[in-house]
Amino acid sequence: MTARNGRNALFHARLLRVMDQMSELTQSHGRNEIVSIIITTRNAGLTLERCLRSVKAQSYENTETIVVDNFSQDQTEKIAQRFADKFSEVGPERSSQRNHGAKLASGDFFMFIDADMELKRKALDRVKPFEGRAGGRYRADDRLLAFLKSL
Repeated sequence: MTARNGRNALFHARLLRVMDQMSELTQSHGRNEIVSIIITTRNAGLTLERCLRSVKAQSYENTETIVVDNFSQDQTEKIAQRFADKFSEVGPERSSQRNHGAKLASGDFFMFIDADMELKRKALDRVKPFEGRAGGRYRADDRLLAFLKSL
């Protein structure tokens, strides 16, 4: 076997491994999995509607939208009630809002965004499960969900 043939064989073996991983990823990140999009707000009336419209316009449609507000004094709640699947008020810190949103979520994956963000139409198509150092996939397991629900 020549060096060139050896490199080609190695390249093809790596290519097959990558293709297997892509197939596995596609199966594990199928179109039936729900992505919970959790948006924390505080007086976000000027930006929230654009944010929520961008979420609703996603090409990946299996989503739920959760707005967790920190007792806004503007139109935030009215806008959220019109566009979001779930609305709740919790404060005072953004971290407690995110934790509360995670408790309300029913999705397989969570995505946290701010009210002044706008997602491109295919943003969720590009989201992939986190790949750990050992190549394992991490997603919310029952222990993590139980912990979040206990907060």
